[in-house]
Amino acid sequence: MSEWVAGGLEALNTLAARAGMPLAVASWLTLLVAVLAMHRRLSSEDTEPHRTVAGMVGGLALVSHLADGIVTLTVTPALSMETSALWVAIIDRLGEQAAMLYGLTGKALIVVLSYQLFLWYRIQRLRLFPLQDAHTLMSFSRAFGRTRLENLGNFLSFTVPLLSPLMLYVVLLNTAESPRLLTMLPPLPAVALAWLVLLTVGYFQHSYRAWRAT
Repeated sequence: MSEWVAGGLEALNTLAARAGMPLAVASWLTLLVAVLAMHRRLSSEDTEPHRTVAGMVGGLALVSHLADGIVTLTVTPALSMETSALWVAIIDRLGEQAAMLYGLTGKALIVVLSYQLFLWYRIQRLRLFPLQDAHTLMSFSRAFGRTRLENLGNFLSFTVPLLSPLMLYVVLLNTAESPRLLTMLPPLPAVALAWLVLLTVGYFQHSYRAWRAT
């Protein structure tokens, strides 16, 4: 199963390499537009009760991406060994300094977006809580949300910000010097899949506990 996932990721990386510079620019602009759109949406909401928790999620994203950036620059200060197709496209066209700026600003946008999305999850879930009694987690999960689209948006607002800690596992893989340790560690695709399953369970469990507390 992990070999199929790894093959899929390799194929996506190959496609990204072929798209090159346009995809790199489009990815950065997509993040910027998403941050601006979320800022506009949240400007009309009362975010004060949710800022502390969302700030913790944003802080976790900051630590994760900061650690990844530091390790990247430590392992390959001139980015000569960088394997990201998007970064390579920037290096080839604009040089190393532009690539560093691209990576830094891109990670900063991801951190801001993580904070915004988790704010939106906490605001939106109140509108999706079931009105009828739900005595178990399963009955709550079936009743949670009014429409499929709203459920999907709420689910993504919870899970996407919490994908950043996967970068810490990438850091572990990149810094592990013991061959024995590397052979013991599960492959990244398997860890990512397990993390997604855990986040899915955590989404309903966390929402259920919040509903019970209201």
